[in-house]
Amino acid sequence: MHLLPAPTFAQQINNINISPKRVVFSGSTNNSVVYIFNRGDEPVTYRVELVDRLMLPNGEIRAKDELINAGTEPDLIKNFKSAEGMVQYTPRRVTLQPGQSQTIRLRLLRPASLADGEYRTTLTVSALPPENIGITADQAFAEDRGELSIRAIAQFEISIPLIVRQGQLAAGVRIENARASGQKLELELARSGSRSVYGDIEVRENSEGGEIVGLVRGVGVYGEIDRRSLEIPLNRAVRPGETLHLSYREDAERDASAQATEKIVAQ
Repeated sequence: MHLLPAPTFAQQINNINISPKRVVFSGSTNNSVVYIFNRGDEPVTYRVELVDRLMLPNGEIRAKDELINAGTEPDLIKNFKSAEGMVQYTPRRVTLQPGQSQTIRLRLLRPASLADGEYRTTLTVSALPPENIGITADQAFAEDRGELSIRAIAQFEISIPLIVRQGQLAAGVRIENARASGQKLELELARSGSRSVYGDIEVRENSEGGEIVGLVRGVGVYGEIDRRSLEIPLNRAVRPGETLHLSYREDAERDASAQATEKIVAQ
């Protein structure tokens, strides 16, 4: 069997950009927009859809249907609250020329009887293979070589969370079980309250005003889990006995944002 590569398509879909990186519907906000942009040099057709995805305690994001079919993570599935049925979006399919952008319009239909809490789904944009990327019958079965040829085409997609918040929700966060050695920091973020958290982790020398030795942006802990483990690369090796100041802060745009700090001694 001979495998035929399809590099051109892989290069095309890797050039998609999406903004913003998350959408939160709270208070009286019921409309929003998302922009997708083709940064490549070939036209690409995209499919737009809503897909429920869950966060695992290690931070991995998996499709809900995939977990159901695998019979895994029943507690997470039970805790998850879907927003898929509340959000309308358009368009659902679009072809973008090189350098062209498209607005995806979102509209939230919040049920009158919606219970307080946080609900979530993801807006997923998938690049569709061009019609001419297939292979001919002669290519598929090359008699002169006596072998079967196939072409593997990967499914490339990008997703952002759509979050619906109903009622007055609050959250807290703690840094726990942190340990640092060499150029690596391991820790757990413990979340409490009725909503998810999303923010940045900083690792500084000695104090809050010290030099940054590690930084990770956009770290979320979603509502179906109450703690998440992380491994943070450091930009230099820490010395045994060195004091490190750790902090987690949610985005500044949010009122009463969750924060946490911790001091540890490197091993």
